[in-house]
Amino acid sequence: MSLSKIRIGVVDIELPVQSQNLTPTALSITPTVSDITLGASTKLDNDINPSLSTADTYQFVIGFIGEDRVNGGYTVGVCSQGSGIATIAAATNGLRISVLNASLPTFYDEAVCMAVFVKVNASSKYQLCKLAYIDPEGDFNTIITHKPLLSAPKFNLSDLQSNVSTNAILGSRVGYGFTFEKIEPTTQEITERYAITTVSVSPNNGPDFNVRTSVASGLEFMLLLNDIKDFISAVGGYWAKYDDSAAVNSIEEGMFSLATAQSVLRGNRPVRVNYPPDGQGNAEIGLFLGLLTFNQQELTAAWSKSATTPVRFVFEAAILDRLVTSQHAKVSYKKKAL
Repeated sequence: MSLSKIRIGVVDIELPVQSQNLTPTALSITPTVSDITLGASTKLDNDINPSLSTADTYQFVIGFIGEDRVNGGYTVGVCSQGSGIATIAAATNGLRISVLNASLPTFYDEAVCMAVFVKVNASSKYQLCKLAYIDPEGDFNTIITHKPLLSAPKFNLSDLQSNVSTNAILGSRVGYGFTFEKIEPTTQEITERYAITTVSVSPNNGPDFNVRTSVASGLEFMLLLNDIKDFISAVGGYWAKYDDSAAVNSIEEGMFSLATAQSVLRGNRPVRVNYPPDGQGNAEIGLFLGLLTFNQQELTAAWSKSATTPVRFVFEAAILDRLVTSQHAKVSYKKKAL
């Protein structure tokens, strides 16, 4: 009998922690591209990107994405060599891009994700077509089943392979990695919110209806820990822990509730979610790339002798980084043995 794919349980939230390691260059890498047969049971088309075509040729380069500490948000490091030129044998097929784990450079696993750029036919430009998850323990693999939107940014290969900041979208080209810290224990539900933007259509020869244009993914959870640092992580502010002048006591100081009409948008940061395993024990990893990782909603701390006082985190979707524009801002990845 076949096992159910129902997943039961609570997800784990992992927040980013800045690393002092630079995200690596991909210039020594030459990605491999393979035509992969897909069908009704292995492919689902449910969005607006144009499909790959058997009449086209495709060539790819990839680059590690890191934190841009000069401009904020993300930056793409020096990109790889071009892959071989590939085609698909059937319109339902996809193109798998892969790099052996042994060919990946040091600290590749601290990169936010992989930027995948495609050149179609004899075009002189490479276009950003996907933000792909990087397996920290195995080979790099991702599948391309659709072309990028026309609005996705385009670049010269010389710019992608340069370490000089020649394009604002690519950022400073000096990226730093992230490690991830599990936030625990959480309590109550952990909620993913997919806000939908619609356009109203009012044809004269039929009923009015709404059409979806964009979907924004947000995240909400409650942290059971409620120390000074936890509140400042949620509502904003500054926290420091240090020894006093007599070297006798450890002191924690927190400052929050800034009374001002000003704000700074510091860019998107990644958030990783580990989902419960399916009926075969294989777990999905979700990577959110377009979140504001600080609260935009009111936080209430209700102190009581009969209930805990959890700290509520509400991470709203806000596509601040131009790399994420015209891309899918959440990536899911699940691997299982054949």
